[in-house]
Amino acid sequence: ALFGLMFATLLGFVLAKLFLKPIKDEITTLDNFIKDSTHELNTPITAILMSIETLKDIDPKKKKRIELSGKRIASLYGNMSYMLLHDKQSELKQEVELKVLIEERMDYFADLAQSKGLHVSLDLSEKSLHVSEESMIKLIDNLLSNAIKYNKIDGTIEVILNAEFLSVKDSGIGIQESKIKEITKRYKRANSDKGGFGIGLDIVSTICKSNGFRLEISSKEGEGSTFSIFF
Repeated sequence: ALFGLMFATLLGFVLAKLFLKPIKDEITTLDNFIKDSTHELNTPITAILMSIETLKDIDPKKKKRIELSGKRIASLYGNMSYMLLHDKQSELKQEVELKVLIEERMDYFADLAQSKGLHVSLDLSEKSLHVSEESMIKLIDNLLSNAIKYNKIDGTIEVILNAEFLSVKDSGIGIQESKIKEITKRYKRANSDKGGFGIGLDIVSTICKSNGFRLEISSKEGEGSTFSIFF
């Protein structure tokens, strides 16, 4: 009986490997395709954004819509690239001046904020961290992007940086209390009507954990949210 059980177990293991191999091969092929495609997207996206700057004899409003759309695609590409291609083991860490970086990223998102009539206030102190600049760009970009995306027309965004923390506060739609703990999980969204893939806050959470930062979220439905990163 024991021999029969061992034989049946071994047979089941072998058959399982045989049946699962084609599925595993398909998953590997799909994974490689997605990574290769993501990598190849960088060139056309960069070309589009550079070409927009040279457009002439075009309605300024149309040009602005094209530019905003291009930046949204670039932001999505950035998240996909970070998730699929970023090697956290070999990331280069250096001294990064957060005040300068935040000002640069706010300039990048200025047109998106202006398109919703948002009023942005910056209260930034000098703060240097030994981190990956690429990771901090992704963290800041996702916080600013969400503050714009989920805000109200003519709303406000307040960004504060001091020695202890970075916070981004918006006057947007807010988050249900029951969902606050869930939204940093991949593909979770606070509001399904706004679209998106729900990966932004997952990336923020991952970067915080890998650098020993603490992420705190406070929100009230209909009034807005505050995302704070404690160093």
